[in-house]
Parts: sequence; structure tokens; C-alpha cells
Amino acid sequence: MKIENYNKEIHRESIDQMFDKYEWSKWDEEIIPPNSFVCTMNNKVIAFSCFYCLDVKAALMGFTIADPSINKMARSEALDALLNQVFERCEQLNMKHISYYTDSLPMVKRMEKLGMELTDNGTAYILVKAFGGSDIEYLKE
Repeated sequence: MKIENYNKEIHRESIDQMFDKYEWSKWDEEIIPPNSFVCTMNNKVIAFSCFYCLDVKAALMGFTIADPSINKMARSEALDALLNQVFERCEQLNMKHISYYTDSLPMVKRMEKLGMELTDNGTAYILVKAFGGSDIEYLKE
């Protein structure tokens, strides 16, 4: 398994195929942020995630997706490795925290396992990960 920076010429077709498998709308290339990563196995893209740097020391995670046609264990390992890369990059950029919004309870459980905290659990879930000892209590409802 290998984590790489996203490159539209190399990875876009594979990402589009994953979105099709979930019947999700595809992202406009112009809104895919520079902090985008893919996880590959045997030169095949098996997962994608990204985040947006805000104009403050915070980030917002974008879509995180894995190919549903690959083995569940390999998919899980790929997502964990990819998400840890996202978190590592946030730390390198001195982010104070990253937020993630989802309506998927399994993704909530994965994010909590990786150190994110659930701050809201209404009709969707809001999770936040703090870096460098930053306080996020004010974000909890």
C-alpha cells in the first residue's frame, strides 16, 4: 500500500469510477484541493481523501472514499493509512484542528478510532481532531 499526492492526470479516472460505484456526483476538478491524497495498491487507486486549509489554523476534510469492490480488510487498512496521512499533513501545516461532517456511522467509528471526537450527533455527525494540545471543548454542543 502506498500513499501519494493526488494527480488529476494519473488518478482522476479511478476516483470517478469510485464515485460511480456509490452513485455519488463527481467533484468538479477545480474544487479538489492541493491537499488531496490517494492510497494505491499494486498501482491501483483504492482510496481518496482531501482537506481544505481555511484562512485560519483549521482545516475541513472533504470526501473520503474507498473502492467498494476491494476486500473489506484491505479497504479498511487503506482508509486508516490515508486518514493518518491527512492528519500528519495537518500537523505539518500547524493546523489547530480539522473538522469532518458525515452521515455514515461506520465512518464516525473509524474517525473516533483515529482520534477524532464526536461533537454533534443530530441528523449528521460532526467530528473534530485537535493538534498540538489545542482545545476543542468550545466546539461541543
